Amino acid sequence: MLVAFAAGCGKSKPKTATDWANSVCSDVSDWTTSISDATNSLKSGNVSKDSVQKAVNDAKDATNTLTKDLKSLGKPPTESGAQAQQTVQKLSSQITEGVTTIENTVASVNSLSNAANAVSIIGSTLTVLKTDITAAYDSLVQLNPGGELQKAFQQADNCSSFRTGG
Repeated sequence: MLVAFAAGCGKSKPKTATDWANSVCSDVSDWTTSISDATNSLKSGNVSKDSVQKAVNDAKDATNTLTKDLKSLGKPPTESGAQAQQTVQKLSSQITEGVTTIENTVASVNSLSNAANAVSIIGSTLTVLKTDITAAYDSLVQLNPGGELQKAFQQADNCSSFRTGG
């Protein structure tokens, strides 16, 4: 599952605002897919401490990849580039904190009923993270209304799934 992310390693910094927006959206989409794959394995009903731990390890690996990739992007070549970089770094921190919450929850699992409860907490944490992702995207788009970064997110093919109403 994480093999697909290896292709993203060693990326060069985006040259245009649209390249930067495409990279941000691609990185977040890849992370979201990995998290969905990890949690879908738990929805089968065969929840054990081992299955939850594997899902958490997969989530942690995906999060480490995401934070590294987002950090390597630097700031977009726009007037509001520094603010955009701060927004992306804040999102990266929020995601890392969410995965840490999930890890701590799993560490406390010592019975089947605790494992089922952990799945519920994981689901709630992921819901919060999806809200954080949407908020970060909306914030990035609005940094410079009508400006280069907003147009870049509107034009970036990898961002189509993040656009509301589109």
